[in-house]
Amino acid sequence: MEATNYDPAARSAALRRLAEATATATDHQALRLLLEQAAELMASAIDPGRLSAKQIAPPVLLALDGRCAAGKTTLAQRFQTLVRTLGWDVPVLHMDDFFLPPQLRHADRLAWPGGNVHFERFEAEVLRPLSQGRSAWYQPFDCGRQRLEPGRLVQPAPLILTEGVYALHPQLRPYYKRAGRVFFDISAEQQRQRLLRRCLDSVAIDDTAGRAKLARFISVWIPLEERYISQTGLESACALSLTAG
Repeated sequence: MEATNYDPAARSAALRRLAEATATATDHQALRLLLEQAAELMASAIDPGRLSAKQIAPPVLLALDGRCAAGKTTLAQRFQTLVRTLGWDVPVLHMDDFFLPPQLRHADRLAWPGGNVHFERFEAEVLRPLSQGRSAWYQPFDCGRQRLEPGRLVQPAPLILTEGVYALHPQLRPYYKRAGRVFFDISAEQQRQRLLRRCLDSVAIDDTAGRAKLARFISVWIPLEERYISQTGLESACALSLTAG
């Protein structure tokens, strides 16, 4: 599909909307900090000396990565909702849609830091075309049903947000400027409490099934995530770190 590019005027308009959104987020510190970081990222993409020129510029990319249950999805949704009230849409991409399918889930693959996400498909189908100003079409992977769901079309926009663990996988990281990388942290106890609530909600408050899901998080998914975080230098690669309150 034909690429969509954004001249400095379009980016300046997006930057003004971010400033408006930041001014209204006084009661939510993490959201305000994220909006300020997005504004810094957008500003770095504008050449003040060429505001009257038609610059060819792809969308600006912002990624939220870090420990599970630290608030990445919630904050991304609040970000998107707030800017929509100002008449601007920021597409949000979810790394959970690229969970590794069963046929690729083997020991060698899972031995890689971040190997349990289908980062190759995310890069080829979504990140690469959007970073070039082209539309992206992909099929989310449904973890519950273990199958691909109907396809989704994502149009390029001045700012695009990716959220989820592995968003800044080493193969994906170069697509994001340092100012576009945000790390989310959470204490082990708070993480366990949040995951328990999430697991219980997903099984209609069935305590036994919920605790079984939590046990799998603790024994399988969290160790994989911790290895990815430590072995890829994730936190140090990010410009902003937010800690769950």
